[in-house]
Formats: sequence, structure tokens, C-alpha cells
Amino acid sequence: MAAISKNQILDIRNYFSPLSVLKVRCLLNTLNEGQMLEVWSNDSETKDVLEVIMRNSNDELVGIITQSEYEKIYIRRRKKRTPSAAVQYIESDK
Repeated sequence: MAAISKNQILDIRNYFSPLSVLKVRCLLNTLNEGQMLEVWSNDSETKDVLEVIMRNSNDELVGIITQSEYEKIYIRRRKKRTPSAAVQYIESDK
């Protein structure tokens, strides 16, 4: 894989899911569109959960580089989703 530029690095080695995923999500939400987050993690469950989250979000999982003791996970911030309309509750006639 070619060198990937990054705007932020988040070292969550020795943190485990779900706390590690929460830390990634919180930092990712502060990035601007197009910025890259490099995550260092040694928890395989964190990687698996992030892969699922990225498939269901507008953000892009760019790549994963395996090091000897941890993985570097690269995520690009994409356009923020627009909030969905408020749910309307309707009372039924009984």
C-alpha cells in the first residue's frame, strides 16, 4: 500500500471495544470532510466493529496496515449525514 497522509493520529492500543470504538467515533466527528484519521489499535474486535460501522456510514475505511504488534486503520471523513426528520407519533383511534 502506498503511503497514506493523515491529519490526526489516535493511539488506542490497550483500549478495547466498545471504549476504543467510542474514542474513534468522537475524534472522527471533529474532523472536516476529506480529513484522514490514523488509528493505532491492537484489539481485533475494534477493527472488526469499525469495519461494520464504516460500511454503514458516509465515512470511508481507506485501509488497514498490519504492524508486528498493532494495526494502523485509516479512515477518511466524508460529508456529514443530514439529520433525519423528527419522528411523528400519532395516536390511534380505538
